[in-house]
Amino acid sequence: MDADLFSSTLYVLTSLAPFLKSGDIIIFDEFNVPNHEFLAFEAFINSYYFEYEVLGAVNNYYNLAVKIK
Repeated sequence: MDADLFSSTLYVLTSLAPFLKSGDIIIFDEFNVPNHEFLAFEAFINSYYFEYEVLGAVNNYYNLAVKIK
């Protein structure tokens, strides 16, 4: 996921929602920016009720990989 901004990240996640299935992995490149990718992912998860598992993070959660359950 290299959408950077809140609006574009949320747009991509909601567009992918019908196609996401258990085992799919999403990798964020700027997750630790509180008002953009992080906030969009939080809004997405709360709206679509996907469960996820954090697979790994580096650089103080700057880059993050999650697996859809």
